[in-house]
Amino acid sequence: ETLTMKDALREHANIDLDSNLDPTSLEQTMRRIGIAIPRGADQYAGVIKYNVLMEAVLDDYVINKFKGILFLTEFPYEFGGPGKEVAGKPAYKQRGEVFFNGVEMMNGVSTQTDGIKLRSRYTETLDCQLQSGLWSGKELDDEYLAAIESGIPESAAISLGYDRFIMALTSNNNIREVVLYPEIK
Repeated sequence: ETLTMKDALREHANIDLDSNLDPTSLEQTMRRIGIAIPRGADQYAGVIKYNVLMEAVLDDYVINKFKGILFLTEFPYEFGGPGKEVAGKPAYKQRGEVFFNGVEMMNGVSTQTDGIKLRSRYTETLDCQLQSGLWSGKELDDEYLAAIESGIPESAAISLGYDRFIMALTSNNNIREVVLYPEIK
């Protein structure tokens, strides 16, 4: 099944995404309809808090309850990494993820090629990270941002989680059982 994030949240969590595109609104909605606020969400602000809250809603009410293949499209602009806006819908971006029985298998995004928007997004994210105190010492990658600002062609990225694909093929629920070189601690 293919659903926009807006449709998925309306159908499975009874949330109007257009009214919940910032962390304050989303948190208020979650409290109003009885969705648990994730532990530690109060440590964050801005885009980071929005991501923590939205992950919880998606995991608990959409992704983990869906059986079969689900393709989610048109992510809120504030959710996940940067991407190019959906034409005529600046609050949403051209991003999609494929899930199989609640496990993310693949994701893709149209690359944000506007260097000014990208720098703004990364600066905002970094500010939120540093305010939380959990990412002290982290800095912007100015060389990367300068390269993007000098101009790049339209592009997109797609990623397949091979380890998750093998999990699905082998009906295995533990990723450590399928990775070639599991980290041993």
